[in-house]
Amino acid sequence: MPYDTEPLQEWEQELLYTAAPTTERTDMPNLLRLTEAVERAGVGGVISFGRGSSAGSDMLHPVIEMPNGDIGLENFGHRAPLSSYVQNERWTVVSQSPTAAERFPMPNLTDLTDIRSAIAAAGDVGGIIEHRGGDRYVYLGDETLSVVRSTYDPLGYIYAVRSLSNVGWRAVPVEERGPEETYTPVTRSEAIERAGINGVITRRGIRYRVTNEDGQDLLQQLTRYNEASSPPERPSRLQQDSWFVSGETLADHQISRSYIHSCQDCGGDINVYEDSYDHCDECENYTCGSCDFCDCEPYVDPYYRDGDEYGIHSWNYRPEYVPKGSGVLMGVELEVGGSRRSISGVVRGIDESQDHLYMKDDGSISGVEIVTHPMTLDYAAEFPFTPLLENLVESGSNIDNGYGLHIHVDRDAFKMRSGKRSVAHQMSWLMFMYRNTEKLELLARRRESRWASFRKPSKGVLKEKAQADRGYSDDRYLAVNTNNRPTYELRFFKSTLDPQEFYGAVEFADASVEYTRQLKTPDILQGGGMQWNHFSAWVGKHSDRYSNLVAVMADMDRRGARGRRMSDY
Repeated sequence: MPYDTEPLQEWEQELLYTAAPTTERTDMPNLLRLTEAVERAGVGGVISFGRGSSAGSDMLHPVIEMPNGDIGLENFGHRAPLSSYVQNERWTVVSQSPTAAERFPMPNLTDLTDIRSAIAAAGDVGGIIEHRGGDRYVYLGDETLSVVRSTYDPLGYIYAVRSLSNVGWRAVPVEERGPEETYTPVTRSEAIERAGINGVITRRGIRYRVTNEDGQDLLQQLTRYNEASSPPERPSRLQQDSWFVSGETLADHQISRSYIHSCQDCGGDINVYEDSYDHCDECENYTCGSCDFCDCEPYVDPYYRDGDEYGIHSWNYRPEYVPKGSGVLMGVELEVGGSRRSISGVVRGIDESQDHLYMKDDGSISGVEIVTHPMTLDYAAEFPFTPLLENLVESGSNIDNGYGLHIHVDRDAFKMRSGKRSVAHQMSWLMFMYRNTEKLELLARRRESRWASFRKPSKGVLKEKAQADRGYSDDRYLAVNTNNRPTYELRFFKSTLDPQEFYGAVEFADASVEYTRQLKTPDILQGGGMQWNHFSAWVGKHSDRYSNLVAVMADMDRRGARGRRMSDY
């Protein structure tokens, strides 16, 4: 099946010759158009988008037959037609159905198996397995694997078997292993002696740092991010057999130099796992958080620009920045379930030109994400959101308990008259959020631990986040996501098709910024400025601006007084 293809970029050429673990590559084009990848995989086969070496399940798409007989793809239980996905040469075949394997033999796939079969073939504990992209892992027992060699992950990083792709694996024979890939379990005392003070040893997927107090060796359990998770303890409390030494087996858990890049502006080192940075897809340069981003004009694929036949764009689509109004700018993301055609019809009926609304795919929902351009509260009040939401209800659209209403708040909303962003204002705003989690969960109508966790921040972290002018790298699935350079993202609101709840959430975002703006240090330390009742009273004084928030908070108080659970909302 011939296709007109654009020249491969350098990184794609590299994938072409590394995505298969075997040397035979006849009839094996690794980067394919979507339709050809689907044809070569067949129904029941699996294809992958983007990085051919990715083992993550979020990149894998089983080929399925849709209820109407069309061919589609599945990801995280979400099924969608091929038209919903990027069509160009970014797809690879991970596994084939028997029928497809007969019609389109792909030699590099024939020796691959599922992950547990590969572990067994490698010899279980201490055995090395390799994913089709070349990433290698050592099996530590107890359903855990540690990274031995990877293009994207730090050496020594530990994964649960179930968290990795189930397909596309092989056992690495002993003769193919390098000297640093010899994994022989030793006794606990031998491991401690070999590792030395501050060395790391591992047993059954749990890592320990060797410490010494008063001449006695102790072991301190570590998290996967190398942070202490418990006080040091005597080794005699732990099992004696089946230990590995970090320096021999897990490369000291250090991030390799492939994760360190130089800032194109100042020349300083950028650790992509620890530092705030920008990466340009055009010139491939990295810029640290203290320097200005490059001025490249990116090429925009028509799919990302125009969307599919319903005008729904890819999940990573970014339109031209067109702010609406001047003041506290906010952008809304509303996750809505239902028919893509119906949702698209409603949105286009309100804003055909996409001057303010546009739609994006979201693999975590069975529907569409409706997104706004940055806007002020005054602009939002005049925009026809009420008929939009009412028409969505009439079209049969719905919201699921896991669907969210996310509000991005422009970091420039915290600027002082001098033009500089106020660290104190950002700090008090973040403190207000985390000091009132119970009230905010009532206001948001949900208690969400997976997609918007109110996990208590460690000591000093909020200050670091307030000082990070270009974003603070952390788990993005927190109630307040601080990873984005230009915005803070409030993720805790449950999605809604109720106009008052929608406007109430937008008004809260604006009100929280303005309320904390006028707080002084004495208000916070002695005046109860962080308390919810003070905020509630302030909102009441400004009810002409925040009428929907006043109504929603009154309803929230009634629900709280009745002791209703989050699951009731």
